[in-house]
Amino acid sequence: MEKFLSGSSKNLPARKNRFEMELSFETFTDKELLKDLKQFGKENFLFEVLDRLEPKEDPSYNYTEDLKTLEELWIDKLQPFKRKRL
Repeated sequence: MEKFLSGSSKNLPARKNRFEMELSFETFTDKELLKDLKQFGKENFLFEVLDRLEPKEDPSYNYTEDLKTLEELWIDKLQPFKRKRL
């Protein structure tokens, strides 16, 4: 069975590092994820970047809404809360 945890970040390397540290120190807020980590082992988890936004020319552009929309599109596509019909 596959499970998904989605998220978004303006700084992917920092977010990945934080994610790995939270798992290592068992401080991740999702207790079900920590339970699965203990049961299945870290080697059975994957941190994967599914998509990226193209940089804007305006250095003050706020990507927050774009990231939220992109994350929602991926949740819709992956359908982690129900079985997909093949």
